[in-house]
Amino acid sequence: MISNLSVFKNKKVLVTGSTGFKGSWLCIWLDLLGADVYGFSLKPITKSDNFVVSNLEKKIIQKYGNINNYDEISSYIREVEPEIIFHLAAQPIVKKAYFEPLETIYSNINGTAHILEASKNQKSLRAIINVTSDKCYLNHDEDKPFKEQDPLGGKDIYSASKACAEIINFAYQNSFYKNTRCAISSVRAGNVIGGGDWQEDRIVPDLVRSYEEKKSLKIRMPNAIRPWQHVLEPIYGYLLLTQKMLENPTMFSGPWNFGPSHNQNISVNELINMLSLKFDGISIEVENSDVFETTYLRLSSEKARNLLGWKNVLNENEMIDFTAEWYINFREKNPYNICVNQIKHFEEKIELRKT
Repeated sequence: MISNLSVFKNKKVLVTGSTGFKGSWLCIWLDLLGADVYGFSLKPITKSDNFVVSNLEKKIIQKYGNINNYDEISSYIREVEPEIIFHLAAQPIVKKAYFEPLETIYSNINGTAHILEASKNQKSLRAIINVTSDKCYLNHDEDKPFKEQDPLGGKDIYSASKACAEIINFAYQNSFYKNTRCAISSVRAGNVIGGGDWQEDRIVPDLVRSYEEKKSLKIRMPNAIRPWQHVLEPIYGYLLLTQKMLENPTMFSGPWNFGPSHNQNISVNELINMLSLKFDGISIEVENSDVFETTYLRLSSEKARNLLGWKNVLNENEMIDFTAEWYINFREKNPYNICVNQIKHFEEKIELRKT
């Protein structure tokens, strides 16, 4: 165990969105750290989701529910009496927001407000980490990294919903939590990849499905630059931040970026080319985009590097290796063990970096 993460041992931690891609990895790592992990989420989407194949329902205390139901989530928070909440439950797909704008708005804005409202009088709470998105910034498609103080906004429903979630988070923090013992932060991560993600309209799941079905991979913007990183990278940042929030709530509350360094930002086409080395026979078909998307999206993570000592652990090849290993082996090997081994390898690289 990494020494500065021992703070999670025996802590009651509630993870909303626990059945999701990033939520399932966070639950596994928290469980390994000795936390008492409680999940609140919709049921998994597919039988191949990481939550399902890793059998997390037997490893954490899971409740199925919807954050849009205020009475349900507030009752569960009172029942659990968590010390830490990681709020990940959301509608996470940009394209889906065009077809289901109201669901996206309800989940990403109202859902965030429900968590913060239900938590404001919960005396057990010490930290709330609200996971939003790197797309919360008002992006004019300029090739420059966004910093935490840059304007929020969105030209599409998904981005706008995440910007609104940030504004709600800031308002609740200043209106109701400023003089309490509970710290609140929002975290904005770059594009994450890794095993166990089966959402539609995401590069890696789409590529794996295309490979298995022997179909062409359809992509919209091959030259788009994104801050790609393995899912463990931002999760490590969330854990480090939480540890600091528990030590100094005032100093470490607020917004945080977690993304790769500038020279690690690669295009969609470059990412696919790297993955294609692991999945032979992938053919690519570029289709016209029917949704608004920017060409450039970069994050500045100077704040996290300077104040938390966080930076990416895996290089590009290792990121690809970790991701491909899960998808290639999850049907033949124990997926939970794959996740655990990757987390342990990740922790070993962190410790080696300290020496």
